[in-house]
Amino acid sequence: MNRYVISQILVVISLIVLGITYLLKNKKDIMKLCSIYCVIYATHYLLLNARTGFCMSMISCARNILFYKNEKNKKDNKLIVLLFFIGIAIFFGILTYSDPFSLISITASIISTYSVWQKKTNVYRTLAIPVSLCYIIYGIHIKSAFSVITEVILLVVEIVGVVDYFISKNKINKDSLKEELSWYL
Repeated sequence: MNRYVISQILVVISLIVLGITYLLKNKKDIMKLCSIYCVIYATHYLLLNARTGFCMSMISCARNILFYKNEKNKKDNKLIVLLFFIGIAIFFGILTYSDPFSLISITASIISTYSVWQKKTNVYRTLAIPVSLCYIIYGIHIKSAFSVITEVILLVVEIVGVVDYFISKNKINKDSLKEELSWYL
């Protein structure tokens, strides 16, 4: 099998893992699966010679492992830790910069870092939407067909998760939600 085919298989596997995280409620489980996702996805980027994407995924993996460890030990992730990982993403983004599309991967990494740093799972789910949009654009740029397809599927899962959260949390009537959403369609 060539590198491209292997990378596309890895995308499907990794994004199934990530999709599961949007349905979980336990932060420790979310962090554990996010770490697995990042390693698989980083390998996908490496196979496609997408250096910025590879670095952002590996930074995300390290971040998720630290956040998981802190969550497991019931320790807060301090603001300095958030700023450290954002700084590392910017630093490696500069080192691996190849074109303006590199900025999209860096932006997605920064948003994702904030989303897993803060404590609310509904914010995590909501911020996954712009992250997926960034990775759809980046996937198109690096010509990763399955990355684009699976990110679109994840985007739908994320939107469903956010809508479901707000329906259950706010006891919104589904008919009034449809009416409210019709303004955006």
